[in-house]
Amino acid sequence: MNKKVIFIFAIICLNLPLSSFAVEKIEPKLSIATVNMDKINLDYSLVNEAREKIYNAEQNLKKLILTANKEIELLTTSEETELSDEEKLTKRKQIQESVDKAYLSLGEQKKQYNDKINRNIELILGKIAHTRKYDLIINELFSIQAENDITDIFLEELEKLKE
Repeated sequence: MNKKVIFIFAIICLNLPLSSFAVEKIEPKLSIATVNMDKINLDYSLVNEAREKIYNAEQNLKKLILTANKEIELLTTSEETELSDEEKLTKRKQIQESVDKAYLSLGEQKKQYNDKINRNIELILGKIAHTRKYDLIINELFSIQAENDITDIFLEELEKLKE
């Protein structure tokens, strides 16, 4: 029984160094680059354009809502109005529809910018990975050591898409 245990132990000990050596030889070295996405979010002109246009659209929506609330309040509190109850209800529906339309438009504008920005990022990441032969490009935030920072190249390529 002892001979079997010693024999199995010897086989295991002999195979461990060989198996780990084989793994080291087979394992390829990955080419990894990093991108500082915080810098892209601050400096990419399309992101800044989207931020400005969406902010303006949000401000316009807020103004529209305030105006709509005042109009509805006038409709409900003013007894001097020459409008019938049915006309008041119709006017109220029109006001609500205009607010809803502006709200949906804002959502669509956000979606369009988001889709375009993400599409551009995906396109340029693929292009850089292919031309520079990177196996992996990650956000610098998730890297331990950022040796191949391609943020400036990435931003430059993104800006070229607008031209």
